[in-house]
Amino acid sequence: MTYITMLALVFSFTACKLKKRKGPPIAQEEPVASMPAKPNISNEFDKKQEVKEEVSVVESIQAEEKVESAIASKELVTEAVQNTQEELSAMEKIFQLGRQAFADGNVPMAKKHYLDACQLGHFHACHKFAYFEQQAGNATNALRFYKVACDQGIQKSCNNFALASEQLGMLEQAKNFYARACLDKHSLSCSNLKRVMELERSQESPR
Repeated sequence: MTYITMLALVFSFTACKLKKRKGPPIAQEEPVASMPAKPNISNEFDKKQEVKEEVSVVESIQAEEKVESAIASKELVTEAVQNTQEELSAMEKIFQLGRQAFADGNVPMAKKHYLDACQLGHFHACHKFAYFEQQAGNATNALRFYKVACDQGIQKSCNNFALASEQLGMLEQAKNFYARACLDKHSLSCSNLKRVMELERSQESPR
């Protein structure tokens, strides 16, 4: 065998081997297109639920504060009513002590209790104290206390204020207060007003 034949055989053998090694081309997978991410419904629901819970907590706190405020207001009103009742009770007790002292013939003690009750706001006591001052000749002080009681709607005090004014020669002031009480249907004041007006007419008419 010649060298040329031997080389030809070697080449042909090598070529066969290469053909066997190559084989068919390997198919490659095409890249899969990525799908758009779906919204996480569970997370959104959880967030909404958290917001609802926060709002619910705030509303509960506000409602609780309203209730507490209402209770506090009610307690203040109740306390104010109780205090007022206690004050009224205290005033009335002192006023009754004055009446009892007067019934016992203790005028100075009666005046003291009436003055104390008047200063606490018992206006009938103011009228009583003014009466004692008038009887004692303290006309100015009597006028002062009669007016306090008159301004609080005690018509007999208006009448007595007018009468004291008349005795001091203040006829215009007397007429005004007689008229004031008369308008509130205090019959004695109406009679006194008529008397003063007739007196004035008689003094004005020629003799």
